[in-house]
Amino acid sequence: MPSLRHLPLLLAGLWSSTAAADGPTYRDAFIVESDPSTTVQSRADLLNDVASALSELGASCKATPRNQFNSPHFTGSSFNLECDSSVERQAALQAIKNLAAVGKAWPVRQHKAQRNIPSLDGSANLGLPGVVDSHVGRQQHVPSSHTPNVVVARDSAPADTLSTHAETGIDRLHAEGITGKNIRIAVVDSSFDTSVPGLSGTTVGYAKDIISGGPVVGDNCSYHGTHVLGIVGAKGTADARSVGHGVNGAAYDATPAGADAAQTDDLIAAFLQAGERGVDVITCSYGGDNAFPEEPWVVVATRLARNGTFVSLSNGNSPSGTGPFTGSGAGMALDVMAVGATYNTITPCIQWQGTVTYGGKTSSLSFTPGSRLDGLVPEKERNGRGQLQPSRRRHGTPADPSNTILLVERSRCWVDQDGVSLTASPRYNFTYVMRYMFATPDTSPKPCPWFTDADAETTRGIISISRAAGLSMMTALSQGDGKNATVTVTLPSDAAAGRVSLSSIHNTEAGGQLTYYSSWGPSLDGRSRPALLTPGHNILSTFPSYLGGWGVIGGTSMSTPLVAGIAALVRQTHPAWDGARIQAAMALTARPIGFNTRQRSDYSGENRDFLAPVIAQGAGFVDAWAAVHTVTLTNTTALNFNDTAHRPSHLAFTLTNTGSSETLSYKLGHRGAASGYVMNTTYTLATGDAQPIYAELEIVPSSLTLGPGQFATVSVSVASEPALPEAAKRISYFGGYVTIDASSSADSNASTTTLSLPYTAFGGALASLPMINRDRGQTYLAAYDATTNQTSGDPLPAGRVFECLYNNSNNNATANPPCTFPADGLAPGLALSLVTQTRNLTIDLVDKGTHETVLPGGVYASGSNNPWDGSGYQAWDGRDRNRAFVPAGEYVWRVTALRLNADSGVFERDWDVWESESWVLRYAAGSTGLPPGGKA
Repeated sequence: MPSLRHLPLLLAGLWSSTAAADGPTYRDAFIVESDPSTTVQSRADLLNDVASALSELGASCKATPRNQFNSPHFTGSSFNLECDSSVERQAALQAIKNLAAVGKAWPVRQHKAQRNIPSLDGSANLGLPGVVDSHVGRQQHVPSSHTPNVVVARDSAPADTLSTHAETGIDRLHAEGITGKNIRIAVVDSSFDTSVPGLSGTTVGYAKDIISGGPVVGDNCSYHGTHVLGIVGAKGTADARSVGHGVNGAAYDATPAGADAAQTDDLIAAFLQAGERGVDVITCSYGGDNAFPEEPWVVVATRLARNGTFVSLSNGNSPSGTGPFTGSGAGMALDVMAVGATYNTITPCIQWQGTVTYGGKTSSLSFTPGSRLDGLVPEKERNGRGQLQPSRRRHGTPADPSNTILLVERSRCWVDQDGVSLTASPRYNFTYVMRYMFATPDTSPKPCPWFTDADAETTRGIISISRAAGLSMMTALSQGDGKNATVTVTLPSDAAAGRVSLSSIHNTEAGGQLTYYSSWGPSLDGRSRPALLTPGHNILSTFPSYLGGWGVIGGTSMSTPLVAGIAALVRQTHPAWDGARIQAAMALTARPIGFNTRQRSDYSGENRDFLAPVIAQGAGFVDAWAAVHTVTLTNTTALNFNDTAHRPSHLAFTLTNTGSSETLSYKLGHRGAASGYVMNTTYTLATGDAQPIYAELEIVPSSLTLGPGQFATVSVSVASEPALPEAAKRISYFGGYVTIDASSSADSNASTTTLSLPYTAFGGALASLPMINRDRGQTYLAAYDATTNQTSGDPLPAGRVFECLYNNSNNNATANPPCTFPADGLAPGLALSLVTQTRNLTIDLVDKGTHETVLPGGVYASGSNNPWDGSGYQAWDGRDRNRAFVPAGEYVWRVTALRLNADSGVFERDWDVWESESWVLRYAAGSTGLPPGGKA
């Protein structure tokens, strides 16, 4: 087992029908895809094959099934391995890969929702964690069973006042009666509370709890899925679609389906089930580590997209600022719509009303609901009165914690004597918590109270209030040292009793601009990402009942389902269009937006008068009305020119006039978008700065005329790169748009429609980028402490001696390591940080004198299907390569990483190699069972 990291590296090695007496102690899970040339009869057959292959590794494990995949798009299984002993992950993975029935194998990963709620310093509270075979051909798409719709305007349709719909043109389509009727959308997310008013009239076609296997996806105290479902299909009751606050879904007459999934194999199962049901659109707002095209969920998403389904996925939220290579998750798949986020032009603020009395006066209190029961109300006092306990200074346990409300600033974490948050402290047992908002710059809009969830199971109620109200109460409580102050809070006992109001604040600073967390491309294989942008920040939609039914949150999680809803509107109007044509229509009609300098904060930045980089915005801001009504299409959504070393002489795209009556004239031109550098320093990626410096294109032909149904090929080449002097060293990114001005040939007075096709390229060679971060404190010789599961914070000097007390008498019967280090408890290790993800990474233990690898393939090895997570550590305690003995001597760690865009991997230049300072291994007196060479 014993290569150790802060994320599990190792997979258990063996299987038997009975576990050891003390039970399994090591767990992991695999996904395997069956070899197309073989047939696996059942999960039992596969598990028996796995058992036979892994039993040779010498330990005892139990294998249990998880999911079975029987789809034209993916056939195989996933299963758990639980072991009382373990071998290295790559050994187990290789053993499974070598099975005749197995084509590929991957570990199961966890994926999280891409929501974003900024904290005081502007950093994000993110849900983050953790592609496709060229031989997979296009298969027959089975569309929904509907006929082309005759779309007519509805006189009775209520006006669509939702700001995100007005921004994107969805409101105009709703006014025309285009509402997604007869289109089926699969929403893969967390649980859904469809009992809330905004979803009570929504017809859910089917629901499946993939995780537990149940037929219905109900509320499991997760708000994310309910919010996403509302963005797609909120409808309310049949006679009042805009049942609350003007909220309705982008495709409120579509038929959504729901699936609850989070881990890789669950997501694959959900996507395959959606494909089998012939849905038109799949949307999922989960993300993960930056992915290559070989990651299994990405493989499945790509195959479904190539089969004709429109697949909308998050391009990711970047936790540490935007810039090149910050995209993540399945949004990196081929042929899917990877979606970025902009700020909403309107900041909606939804509040309930209560009262607060102190100092002899009573004033109104506005707050956002969010409780585990029915409002912030002690059970024995249904009028909602409770004593407030301030959190500003040390204080004793309240006399009646069950009837005390803890008042605390939202961004602060006050702790008890044991270091436990006061909101969850068993010393205080607060069951009710009131958070007031944090301070923001004077020049920024003051945030309205956010919803907030309880952070302890014992919490009965928790709400957020405005900063002004919180500070006012805190001041009253502090009078006379708090001894004589009386503050009474009266709140409604449940959501129905609250007086709900909605106010709207115009976002004049950043509305319509990129959010500070919306991830940039490119993908790890150099493709343009994201595909386009939609509003994703401060989005009002449905919430579970226990949070009041409505809520405002943000993230690319919110922009992704909006794109899915727009795709449904396009499909309703053009039922013959597959997902690729819908994507092309949306990309071609999107509007490129300007650059802003918000990189790390929600509250600072300025808009510039030049276009944002293509790797930040893709095609630009979506225009749903234009996408539905365009008759001009291209056969691609972007042109990817790669880097200088791999650039094709030209790229071609097909331009088609899909109209049935008019002949169209086209003039083609070029509009540059901002350029910049990929690297900031030698080992640090740039943080998203950009400059108005542009490339030059050659476009042939520059004009053409196409009759109805006609098409033509256009050739595009990079005539010159932008003048960025450090491109060879820091690698430049650049791009822009091939502009396509379309007008009627028959009418010289007809208006011109401007369309645009994005392109991206890189100056210099991506293969020259370092993969291993050699900055001090990033990659270094380290000592590992098993008790704290951490490495030493500082690099160790060369020659550091590690003395092992050796005992391998139990061999594989126990997971205890052969080597312990009694002098200080520290094992030899290394800290490792990568600049970007790599397709191939190995960590080897190397003899300093002979330069020979001591444990070939036995320390750590990964591929693009199981990548290193970007940072972490590795350590040795004698268990590598199934407890292979390492003689006393002097060693170094060697890390080898395949570079991006490496031509083949056969040349030395394709690899980035780092070696640590040397360290010395000795064996202590008292060691038992030492093989020859064990003495120092």
